[in-house]
Amino acid sequence: VRNWVNERTQLQTRAEELEKKFGESEKAAKARAEEYAKLQAKLDETRALLDEALKAKSAAELSLKDGDSKVAQTSKDVDQLRMEVAEERSKRKRAEEHRDLAAKKAARVAPPGGGGGSGGGGMNSQERAHYKELGQMMSDSVDRREMKEQVIMRCGHMFSQKTIDERLKSRNRKCPNCNCVFAASDVLTIHWV
Repeated sequence: VRNWVNERTQLQTRAEELEKKFGESEKAAKARAEEYAKLQAKLDETRALLDEALKAKSAAELSLKDGDSKVAQTSKDVDQLRMEVAEERSKRKRAEEHRDLAAKKAARVAPPGGGGGSGGGGMNSQERAHYKELGQMMSDSVDRREMKEQVIMRCGHMFSQKTIDERLKSRNRKCPNCNCVFAASDVLTIHWV
């Protein structure tokens, strides 16, 4: 009986030890399960952040492409404006040259003595009328301040380069006098000598 009691005591002790170990294992398993759940939550959070970062990257790339497109368009616009400025400078230079040429021609045509009156070198009324008529014939009918320097070959009417250029630029390619349709190739520059 003693053996049996000793065995029973040993078995009981062994059972208590196993129960204790099982309890510890159970606690460790719960702790690991909680740790796993926390890691899973962090992983989900990281995935969500990654998705947001990818969306932000895509939006930034689209914005960058749009910005590049706008920069390219602005560059084209600047180039176009530079060309227009160069063209305007060229036109202004030509206009100044025409003005200077007209002033020289006017000085050559002007009567000696500088004016009318009954004195020696003055013009009589008939000469003054003739010079006035010549001045009117040389002036552009659209802008009297400009000199005629181009002719529309289709109809033969003459205008200043400014008038013709404005018509060509605005695509209103009709003669201001007779409404005859013309193209840039129908315009000829006149050189007054």
